[in-house]
Amino acid sequence: MSCIRSVFEALKFSCETGIHLWNHHLLSFAACAALSDGDIDTATGFLRKIEASLPHARKIDKVFYHFLCAWRDLTAGNLSSAEEHIKISDNLAAKIGAYFPIAVNYVTSAHIYSEKGEYREAITWLNRAQQMGRRTKSRLIKYMCLLTNAWFALEHGGKNVSEKETLDALRKAMSFGREHRFINSFLWRPEVVSRLCVKALEAEIETEYVRQLICARKLVPDTPPLECENWPWPLKIYTMGRFALLKEDCPVSTSGKVQRKPLEIIKALVSSGSRDVSTDRVTNMLWPDAEGDMAHHAFESALYRLRRLIGNDVAIRLQGGHLSLDSRRCWVDVWAFEKLLEEIAEVSVSEKSDACFRADLLRRIENAFHLYKGSFLPDDASCLWTAPIRKSLQKKFFRLVMLSGNYLERVKQWQKAVEYYERAIEADTLAEEFYQRLMLCHHRLGRRLEAVKTYHDLRDVLSSVYRITPSPETEAIYRYILSEQNKPEGRPG
Repeated sequence: MSCIRSVFEALKFSCETGIHLWNHHLLSFAACAALSDGDIDTATGFLRKIEASLPHARKIDKVFYHFLCAWRDLTAGNLSSAEEHIKISDNLAAKIGAYFPIAVNYVTSAHIYSEKGEYREAITWLNRAQQMGRRTKSRLIKYMCLLTNAWFALEHGGKNVSEKETLDALRKAMSFGREHRFINSFLWRPEVVSRLCVKALEAEIETEYVRQLICARKLVPDTPPLECENWPWPLKIYTMGRFALLKEDCPVSTSGKVQRKPLEIIKALVSSGSRDVSTDRVTNMLWPDAEGDMAHHAFESALYRLRRLIGNDVAIRLQGGHLSLDSRRCWVDVWAFEKLLEEIAEVSVSEKSDACFRADLLRRIENAFHLYKGSFLPDDASCLWTAPIRKSLQKKFFRLVMLSGNYLERVKQWQKAVEYYERAIEADTLAEEFYQRLMLCHHRLGRRLEAVKTYHDLRDVLSSVYRITPSPETEAIYRYILSEQNKPEGRPG
């Protein structure tokens, strides 16, 4: 934006002085800046102004114009037009021997062919760009090639490139970018770099540089990376096991009477689904005894104080009488947890059993367990409006435990299953089915004493809370373990 503002100031000065010698360059810089931000409409406006003076432009200026058009069309998904423009630019650049633009055009051609699904052709153009980059000794061309190579590895991974090769390519690109402090380049594609940054953060590659890059370029993927907790989200909201609010990764004070109502708006929003929650519903939840106008004014005051507290007017949107948390600017543990559950459910029904598949499934399961640190807003259990989502999340967590536990038992990872069942029991000390599975896993591992102790722990907690004894099924498992103490691989029928 600062580049475009400077261009407007320079063009204004040009009109005042009558000196228009640099207008073509200025408009080209502005179009380049707009494309770097992914703003196709603004870039198109500048390109139309350039087109009017194109017949009188120098060849090198025409080279840059057609490159910008190709960049614009690639971003818009108009690949045939992008290909046509880049060929014109390349032919003009070859005639005048402009090696740097030729290298940039080669990288652009590689991206175009990749988007067309022609991977081999894309690699051919990328190799040509790398050769030209070495010839020109340009660090910028090298950075563009490294980013492109990492993108191709990520985009075509599994078919042509292994996971290790993908991470190696990404590591080289991000390390080179950090070393030379790059935060921009020609053919910068925000959606591409965003995905590369997500992958880098997941693999803990150049984390500090990647986070700085995201913040400097205000990168936000089209699909918010909820699974990536260490993405530099402007706002993070934790509700499971505790309530915590982080603004740019720094805790926001949640104590004090002044803070209470503003923060309760966030709690009410998350409890109600976080998106398109009517203001009437929020006011009824938080000010049930107030008159209509008084409740409305109280809500407006609390929302104003909340936005001041978080320093962000757009993270919490109010539109048409409905309130929403902006998923491009907010991360909520409930969202991430439920997205992981969906992915786990999809993956778990697959019949694959290779090591990579198992590792991916277990990673997702582990991440879900990491997120569920306890019941929803435990300090607000007395608020009736928190009960439905609390029960829903608890049921989902228990299904996750049983699904993951059954899977781990099926692949004979008894110790990992033990860890999951124990963590589930910590979340709910009265879930008898988890004790049963835990007893059997200890039995599988030949740990008779641990299995017996698990039974006694269950019996004690049921007796103290409900004054009842374990179910007949649990008693049957207990008797079986006692009778089969010399057969650790046995289990009840």
